[in-house]
Amino acid sequence: GKEILKYIDVLIDGPFIEKEKANLIWRGSKNQKVHFLTKKYLYLKPLIENENTQAELQIFNGSLVLTGFFELDFWKKLKHNLKTL
Repeated sequence: GKEILKYIDVLIDGPFIEKEKANLIWRGSKNQKVHFLTKKYLYLKPLIENENTQAELQIFNGSLVLTGFFELDFWKKLKHNLKTL
């Protein structure tokens, strides 16, 4: 049960409900919740909370392309986190 949670950074909670279907980041329906269990990806939280934020990240031939509508601070944090990989 709880033992597996120590291996999870981000948890999506709740069943997919067809009548609450929505185009949300990481979720298929409005009832589903995103839980950040560690700080590792906490910088992505603004993408989840702001429904106007839409970002697409593509990695192709060693290049990274980020498109969409997002805060500049998000881009700075993403670049920093990618450098630490």
